Amino acid sequence: PLIRSYKERAVDLSKIWMFDAVLFPSNNIMRRSIKRFGRLLPDSYVVNNAPMTHIQQDFDENVLDNYNVEQPYVFHLSSKGEKKNVHRTVKAFNKIDEDINLVIGGGGWESEGFESDNVKTVGYIPDEDLKYFYSHAEAFIFASLHESFGIPPVESLRCGVTPVVSNTYSLPEVTQPESILCDPVDETSIA
Repeated sequence: PLIRSYKERAVDLSKIWMFDAVLFPSNNIMRRSIKRFGRLLPDSYVVNNAPMTHIQQDFDENVLDNYNVEQPYVFHLSSKGEKKNVHRTVKAFNKIDEDINLVIGGGGWESEGFESDNVKTVGYIPDEDLKYFYSHAEAFIFASLHESFGIPPVESLRCGVTPVVSNTYSLPEVTQPESILCDPVDETSIA
């Protein structure tokens, strides 16, 4: 199952000596794990994730028309979850006094009631359409409260779009120096 109980994770940790090494998605997560578990960990290495090869800059506007997306817009993509901080991102975006839309992609957000004159949820976006959303965006916003890596900001960089990311956990590590950092608990900083 995708969600494991605390007990199941404790059992996993008890078996860690069975491995020659542990791989982490970022230096940040590796440092935090070593600090927490110390000598329990065998050799540790960082193996960064990478965007899918078909995620690259592409400007076919017909794809956006299929989703009724109006430009200019800032794009956000994530699965539904509190740590993604979308509620605060929407509040911050509503404070912006510019004529720009916020487009939220990813499964589950449609039921949150975010829709307004300048906020649009488009639901799940198939992989083959993602590059068009990234490529046409003015920026990509990912003010997540916690990420072990953060593939969407890296995908936005691959498409030539500057990500605005949280200044916490691994996001600065995997997107700097090309990203703009924000405090994920401060709506003014996100805006």
